[in-house]
Amino acid sequence: MIRDSHQLCVIFSNAFSEFQTTILNEVNRLRAFHGSPPMVLDEKLSQGCQEYAESLRASVKPGEWFSHSAGAGADYGETMTGPNNWAWIRSVNFGQWLVDEMYGEIKNYDWAKPDFQVGPNGQVVGHFATLVWKSSTNLGVGVADPTGHETNGAVVIRTTPAGFYDHLVAENVPQLLPPYTKDSYKNTVIRKFKKF
Repeated sequence: MIRDSHQLCVIFSNAFSEFQTTILNEVNRLRAFHGSPPMVLDEKLSQGCQEYAESLRASVKPGEWFSHSAGAGADYGETMTGPNNWAWIRSVNFGQWLVDEMYGEIKNYDWAKPDFQVGPNGQVVGHFATLVWKSSTNLGVGVADPTGHETNGAVVIRTTPAGFYDHLVAENVPQLLPPYTKDSYKNTVIRKFKKF
């Protein structure tokens, strides 16, 4: 188990190792607003993320949707994305922006009707729920840059332990702690980014 950036196993280039740490730090910053404990980077989990990101890069063409891996949900939580601007991926801000974009699904979340996958009107909330899931302890990050490939690149993030079941949603997706609210999160919790 990896507990700080000095122990981070270099399984990507140096830029991607920094990217992993940036993702972890931003996820933990947002989890703290909900009272969810911080996670740690997990080498084995990250290796699985890296392998799956590379398989997505090899098989998914631009414009196609990613499919979750076979273990998603049962073995780990999983979020994926294929950013449009890969020149940005080598900046620290990219990792922060990416996590904040996923967290932004909080606007669709309804604590009166907790659900891991969708909001009350069918909006996606799964990325947000995965990021703040209270019982998660470990985080993995994989990145496949599309440079030199005629396919999408991919970022894959996984969390463990598994346990994303409907009857556990209410206790694992906590509301924002006071004084923060769902209505004010954009001005208080989310960072402001310049367009790249």
